[in-house]
Amino acid sequence: MRLGRLVPLFVLILAVVVGFAALVVQAQSSKVHFMNESLKLMTHGAGQGMRVTFTFSVKNDGATIKQVLIRVLEPCNSKGEGRILVDLPNQVVGRGVSNYEVSGIFQAPSGDKNFMMIQLFDRRTKASPAPVLAQSAPRQFVPMTFKLAKLVPSS
Repeated sequence: MRLGRLVPLFVLILAVVVGFAALVVQAQSSKVHFMNESLKLMTHGAGQGMRVTFTFSVKNDGATIKQVLIRVLEPCNSKGEGRILVDLPNQVVGRGVSNYEVSGIFQAPSGDKNFMMIQLFDRRTKASPAPVLAQSAPRQFVPMTFKLAKLVPSS
């Protein structure tokens, strides 16, 4: 077999190996799941400048993960771009279901920034940006009352 025929075969094998490795890494990172239906705004009648509390649950099908950064974005747009309500570093996501309660000072939503979102980042490495372990679906605020709208399952 000539070298000219080996190069495309080598490239094909390399592409398959890299693709398989990417699937394995993705499968490992998907062991943490945000339980969207658990996300609640515990403060009724939230208003500008008030302290609000969000509760939520995360399910971890893998080993305990230390050095997790929990970030609450509020207000943000549906892509998660907006104000950081609070960052909680050095959190632990145990095996099974973990429940969290996070508080911060509410800023009234406006324009396209009428959502909130929670993200969990893996801070065990110095990678930048930090890998996302899990994140909530964007939750829209009900106008005027600033309660969270009902969860609409994604398609």
